[in-house]
Amino acid sequence: MISVRNHPQPLNGNKILLFLFCVSLLVVTSCGTKKKTSTVLKSPDYEKVEEEEKEIEEEKEVVEEEEEVIDNKIALLLPFQLQKIRVESIGKEDIRRSALALDFYQGLHIGLQELADKGNRFLLDVLDTKDDDIQNQTLAQSEGVVEASLVIGPVFPNEIKAFGRSFGNKKTLQISPLAASLPSEFMLPNLVTLTPSINSHANALAKKIEERAKTDDVIILLDVGDSKSKQYISQVKSKLESENKLFIKTVNKIEDLTESLEDESVNHVICGSNDDFVISILMNTLESEYLEEDKNIQLYGHPLWAKMNFRSYDYFSAYNPIITSESHLNENSTAARKFASAYKKEYSVEPSETAYKGYDSAIYFGSLLKKHGDNIEEKITKSDFKGLYSDYSFDFNQSWGYENRSVSYKTFKNGSFQ
Repeated sequence: MISVRNHPQPLNGNKILLFLFCVSLLVVTSCGTKKKTSTVLKSPDYEKVEEEEKEIEEEKEVVEEEEEVIDNKIALLLPFQLQKIRVESIGKEDIRRSALALDFYQGLHIGLQELADKGNRFLLDVLDTKDDDIQNQTLAQSEGVVEASLVIGPVFPNEIKAFGRSFGNKKTLQISPLAASLPSEFMLPNLVTLTPSINSHANALAKKIEERAKTDDVIILLDVGDSKSKQYISQVKSKLESENKLFIKTVNKIEDLTESLEDESVNHVICGSNDDFVISILMNTLESEYLEEDKNIQLYGHPLWAKMNFRSYDYFSAYNPIITSESHLNENSTAARKFASAYKKEYSVEPSETAYKGYDSAIYFGSLLKKHGDNIEEKITKSDFKGLYSDYSFDFNQSWGYENRSVSYKTFKNGSFQ
């Protein structure tokens, strides 16, 4: 059974209900439990005492049933930002603003429901962080959060900092479900970061290069000076140099790339930028070297290349491009199709990437709570997980908590990274 206590913030009830009605309804209860609101609309002369007493008894039974569900209490803190919604006219901007929170919640709810159908019991408090520091500080000290077995959220970096500073129960894990920030930015020993950081991606790419490159190959790191290149390439370089086995060159201008490519070796070219202009120049340069000079080129790119369109570059696939990714989602797998079907049946839309992330987190942490109760912090580094969207494999640091190091690799096939 899942009991979902929906009290995002102490706002006007009509505003909340109107928002939930128009934006696909945050589920109030599930798994056979029907929860009535404490306020029942009646005409002024309504005096059917027996029916009122019956309703009171029904509500009492629901309360008693909810009080039993105290073993696996989860506080879910997401930026629904209900305070920005105008009751008289909910528009596309309101939907867009709350989409990330709603998608994650709905995916998580499907996952918890799946566990509930197997006999597990959860009490879920859904809270609106408002994307506001003061609101997060207040929630961190609220009774429902302090008593939770697990806290999922907040989402945005500033929220994580504000909440973490005020959340006194450092034994209870605080899950960062979506932020890709470095855990060292927060310095919270009970923080669990689900999204692999850019350093994790860079380390994984360096590992892949080490596996593929031979001692006489050339490693060319293209750092054109933009922020993403500096951050990504510097970490790849640091990791590669620590092995001290490969011949590494760093190129800061694309026009200098031609001089660095070798004729008789495999040229492993790593680009840390996702700037369209930089990519365009790089592709023109590589095409010339590939077609006219017959250079052997193996290309590696930034994780954000997965969201870019390379179809206009005729020879892009000839370089066998490889990137790292937090996702290994196969939408045609049986498990993914099952989730997508359940999600669409429940919410009448296809699941987004964020919804898949919510589902994975529900299955992983819900299963840990079921098996280990409140003591899951001792099990996280020993409990790797393969989800629909991403994998979890955690390292622990006493200063900044648990960091997911697991990333996947994608190659370019049939016009996209897969």
